[in-house]
Amino acid sequence: AGDYTFANLISSIQTDESRHAQQGGPALQLLIENGKREEAQKKVDMAIWRAWRLFAVLTGPVMDYYTPLEDRSQSFKEFMYEWIIGQFERSLIDLGLDKPWYWDLFLKDIDELHHSYHMGVWYWRTTAWWNPAAGVTPEERDWLEEKYPG
Repeated sequence: AGDYTFANLISSIQTDESRHAQQGGPALQLLIENGKREEAQKKVDMAIWRAWRLFAVLTGPVMDYYTPLEDRSQSFKEFMYEWIIGQFERSLIDLGLDKPWYWDLFLKDIDELHHSYHMGVWYWRTTAWWNPAAGVTPEERDWLEEKYPG
């Protein structure tokens, strides 16, 4: 939308995250190879939880509420299952680590958490630096019901 500073920020974040992705696996592998599997598991458990909470607040409402209905290609939940869940599981299996102890809660959160964040932003909109979407139209509610039954 012409915001070149934001575009540059996103580019910088992407390269930074690529570097992190390339360093994490080998660092964990070194811990495991040197008898520190429990430490590696703890680091994974903490990192996935922290990344999830931040990612949910920054991406979930944007995908399911702030993107116009006609421009939505998938829900946040569909995105998480297609691009994130499988990758984490494969990476953990490859390293010989277990899924985090909170995995079932994490999967439940995918259905619920970002909706709570959206409601929080809406109810506290006077404190936000942007003008959040007011709510959802009947068509958007139908879309949400299809993606998140019940």
